[in-house]
Amino acid sequence: MRKICALLVVGMLVGAVAGTAGAGSILVDRGLPTQNVNWAAGADRSNVGWADAESPPSTMIGDDFTLPATASAYTITDLRVWVVDPYDTPGTDPSVMVARFNSLSLGLRTSGSGGAFTFVSSTPTVTGATFFDGSTEQGNSGAFRAMYQLDFAVNITAAAGSKFDFALNAVGNVDPRDTFGQFGTGTTAYYLAWLETAAWPDSGKAQNGSDSTFYVWDSTTGAVDGTFNPNGTETWDGVDYQVNNRGGDVDIQVLGDVAVPEPLTMFAVFGGLSMLGGYIRQRRAA
Repeated sequence: MRKICALLVVGMLVGAVAGTAGAGSILVDRGLPTQNVNWAAGADRSNVGWADAESPPSTMIGDDFTLPATASAYTITDLRVWVVDPYDTPGTDPSVMVARFNSLSLGLRTSGSGGAFTFVSSTPTVTGATFFDGSTEQGNSGAFRAMYQLDFAVNITAAAGSKFDFALNAVGNVDPRDTFGQFGTGTTAYYLAWLETAAWPDSGKAQNGSDSTFYVWDSTTGAVDGTFNPNGTETWDGVDYQVNNRGGDVDIQVLGDVAVPEPLTMFAVFGGLSMLGGYIRQRRAA
């Protein structure tokens, strides 16, 4: 019986119900650049916004991130990304942008698992955003466009070092203006959300997990539709958006805290360890 109890103790340690010691700490920081933004930076420009220009979009842009390895497990409470709206000027009320979309959701899956994404959150908190210098994204025309921060609330506990794929699925409503003329005459256009990326080291901060690569995935199947990296040749609308062939990573911050067992689970774990200690002492005495 004691041998079975020892095995149960191991099981409880691995599968303990998790809570959080606190919320809001940045676990993975690949946030907005802290230098070299927009055309004033010249060839060192680090920021680029991306969107799926199909009509209607059938893919979604994303990247991956890896949790730290300093604790045994973490509880993720918030996933934060940034988008650019090509129609809005800086300072526009975020509700204007939100109204253009049928849905804004975040897909997540374990890296390497393949298959469809699980959409873990579909009600982001949207706020206005700027770069370190107070500016926003500057387009090819030179005009500055409104930037928005999207915070997706989640509750996910995962082991240290876990790696996830994530993607923004922005399903826009019909765009009657189609200002950019991307889709051709007679084709229905849809509003786009341009997901922010940055190129390290020109972004000025040590971006956690940066590998100068991001991805385009099929919204339904999760299959890879495109890979953007320094060696790629991907261009949209005839413009090389790979920041001088240096690639880039999707800007993201992963918030949460170290996961800790709930009190009842802790009691069971400590009780089991006490039993295991007694068993070991008996074995030694024998």
